[in-house]
Amino acid sequence: MGVSSYKSDIQMKIKFTNYDDGVHHFEFLKDIDDLELDNRFFGKLKVKCKLDKSHRQMIIDCDVSFNANLTCDRCITEFKRSYSEHFQNIYFIVYESGEASTDSSGIHYLTPKDDKIDLSEDVTEILKLSLPMKILCSDECEGLCPVCGKDLNKSECDCNTEVENPVWEKLKKLKSNLN
Repeated sequence: MGVSSYKSDIQMKIKFTNYDDGVHHFEFLKDIDDLELDNRFFGKLKVKCKLDKSHRQMIIDCDVSFNANLTCDRCITEFKRSYSEHFQNIYFIVYESGEASTDSSGIHYLTPKDDKIDLSEDVTEILKLSLPMKILCSDECEGLCPVCGKDLNKSECDCNTEVENPVWEKLKKLKSNLN
């Protein structure tokens, strides 16, 4: 069981032909700017992988840690958040003619000519998918007042934000006529 650490190249490649069957550990520490992601991502990217290799199959379990600069969708406050994600890929070595391929479920097929596994694309994808669709600074975020724009997390306002549905207007008139 060995630990390999790669710190200089942009690619995150494992040359699996250099290793015997068994469990091997790898750690990649990258500057996140090397992955050419948008400016929400910053700092260092840490990828810790466990490669379980057998004669015709390899399973790679990876833990990815990174930081992001985000803007809250409710109150437009900027904040930083750390993320830790996990993914697993399975690689089968096939001895039939044809190109190595990948399906969408994390299963990859390699030919005997292949000698490296490049994790860069998988890591980039997990970073992009880790960010939530609705970004909130906290679950309790009150957001901004739709009338005056005041940050309701810092203080309350006196604006009337009650929206009346015009569907009920005729019933209100009827009720007022009865009174």
